[in-house]
Formats: sequence, structure tokens, C-alpha cells
Amino acid sequence: MKNKDVFFGIGVILLSCLFYSQVLTLPKGPAEFPRALLVLMLISGVGIVVRAIWRQRKGKDEEREEESVSLKEFVFNALIPSSILIVLCILMMFIGFYIGCFLLFILIFILQDVIIKGKFALKKKDVVKLLVSTLGVTVFLYLCFSVLLKLPVPMGPWGF
Repeated sequence: MKNKDVFFGIGVILLSCLFYSQVLTLPKGPAEFPRALLVLMLISGVGIVVRAIWRQRKGKDEEREEESVSLKEFVFNALIPSSILIVLCILMMFIGFYIGCFLLFILIFILQDVIIKGKFALKKKDVVKLLVSTLGVTVFLYLCFSVLLKLPVPMGPWGF
């Protein structure tokens, strides 16, 4: 099979099965949402495979023009955001979940600004917009996770 969608669909199926096996160890209540998402992920994977095979059999497997991604695009769109996320996930154990989220939103906002404008050039109004929106999202996360759901989150040395 030359169709990449078949391999992608099989990968989605395998990942959803792997993650589902990990969710089985969770208590029934907290595991319901992840289980539902993983079942939907499994169904999507099966759908991708079935559609790809059906298109191959019908002869409708048109070759899509695939553009190669430049190194600059890969670095700015995938490597740097992934690295920021991994580093902050590790740091969250030391600085706390909410401070980590606050820093994550700021760094991603700055990165997106650099990608769009091609250079680092935050103006005063951009900084105000950045801080207000980041603080708002962080407060929203606090209200959802700590106040409403009473979920334990990693706390930093400052208690939040």
C-alpha cells in the first residue's frame, strides 16, 4: 500500500489502544472522559484507514502535491514550541502549574509574534494585551481546576 493515510490511520489506532490500556488503571469516575476521547480517537483511526482503502479500490487515490517544509518553518512551528512545552512540563514540578502555564502562554505568544512579523518587536499595547490575556487564562484555569473541580495541581514554592 502506497497510501500514507493507511499508515497514519494504523498509527492512530495503535496509539489510542496504547493510551487506553494506560487509562484502565484509573478509577472509574476520573477515567470516563479520557476513555471517551480514546474511543473517538480509535473510531477516527478506523475511519481514516477505511476511507483510504476505499479510495484506493475506487481508483480515486489522487496524488496530493506535498510541499516540503523548510528548516526555518520546522524550527519555528514545531521544534521550538515542543521544546518550550517539554521544558515547562519539567519545570512545573518546581515552579508550579499556574506559573508554568503563565510562562508557557507568554513564550508561545512571543514566538507567534516572531513567526508572524519575522522579528521580535513587541509594542507597549502588545505587552499589555499579552499580560492581560495571559493573566485571564491563568485565572480561568485556576477557577476551573482548583476551585470548581478541586483537582490537585503541582504547587510551586509560592503556593500556587
